[in-house]
Amino acid sequence: MAPTALVNQDSEPLAKPFVLAGALLLSFVFGSLHAFSALMLPLQLQYQSDRASVSLAYALAILCLTGGVFVSRWILPALGARATALLCGLLGAVGLIGVARGNALAVLWLGYGLVFGGVNGVAYSLFLNRAASALPASPGFAIGLVTAIYGAGAATCAQWEAWMLQGSSAEQVLQWLAVALFAASLVAAACFVPDAPGARSQASPGFAISTVPGMDLGFFWAVYFLSAAGGLMAIAHAVPIVAALGGGADWAPLAPTLNALGNVLGSLVGGVLVGRLGLRLALAVPVAVLTVSLLVVAHTVDPAAALAGLCACGVAYGALIAVIPLVLRARFGVARFNQAFGLVFTAWGSAGLLGPFVGGVLYDQTGSYSLALALAAGLAAIALALLRGFSGFFRVAPTQTSASDTS
Repeated sequence: MAPTALVNQDSEPLAKPFVLAGALLLSFVFGSLHAFSALMLPLQLQYQSDRASVSLAYALAILCLTGGVFVSRWILPALGARATALLCGLLGAVGLIGVARGNALAVLWLGYGLVFGGVNGVAYSLFLNRAASALPASPGFAIGLVTAIYGAGAATCAQWEAWMLQGSSAEQVLQWLAVALFAASLVAAACFVPDAPGARSQASPGFAISTVPGMDLGFFWAVYFLSAAGGLMAIAHAVPIVAALGGGADWAPLAPTLNALGNVLGSLVGGVLVGRLGLRLALAVPVAVLTVSLLVVAHTVDPAAALAGLCACGVAYGALIAVIPLVLRARFGVARFNQAFGLVFTAWGSAGLLGPFVGGVLYDQTGSYSLALALAAGLAAIALALLRGFSGFFRVAPTQTSASDTS
């Protein structure tokens, strides 16, 4: 799923349970974006297309999700939480209905990739922000909870879609998903309290690019890109990866759910890894697990082993996306975190564009996912080598304790 961004703590001292409930509901329904692999084969039949062209829809969705997170810094202050929730629900539903009724690949790419992916990024920023404001005394816990629910939404939706597809078409499934998305957005909007006077007019913090060393950013960008590409490939192709194995058709519907549940577990333990192992090892461990699990899935012919490998991929990927922001916050300091994370975050979007699409292209060329998964494992291994060979990039920002020292 999507990476965790750290959100500023709300200044109000009281918890707001209805706001938290709205954020959790919004997170759950928009997590359905990542259940795409359950729809890949039916969509391939509906659009009479090859695997690469259909998987490009998810790749575009990841890229547009990245753009949505970036532009949300202007949308949220301008519209407020309630209007933003309604807009995301309405546009997301329109995009899904367009995909349900379309018969041209451009409709699939536009509806699922550009529209649903883009509003997903805006909604992602919104429910993280609202969760942090709902529990101002424990924003970290609130953000961890809402991020886990995002993964749980993907897992639940994948099973629901597999069940629905037994007696319905992809068109009907997508239409019901559109209805659920808009209805949940209505409820979430009702739960969000109106923004405080003047909150919308607050200027967004500007970028001071020269304050963050470019070489350091390049290192973390490369590590994130090389690692995330395989994790996102596994998410996008989970069902067809298992279905392509002998006797795997009956096992395939479990693939996205186990991968998403692994993602939830990994997201929850990511922070623990940083506290127990330190920055470099906390990042190296999930990358190593991802490398091994991708190799297992690439070479196994047993559907059960593939499911276990995809679950392990999910755990490793979930830990990776939880650890990255914590590492950047410690490395660059609180004052420069937003700038550093915003720039490194583009690596995730780039990996989401490349990983799923290349997986589809190589499957169309070879009739198997072995080469694509082995290539993804090789990229993760390069990231692991970078982490092992360049420990100097993990020096902690000296400014983090300067305030307390001089007070």
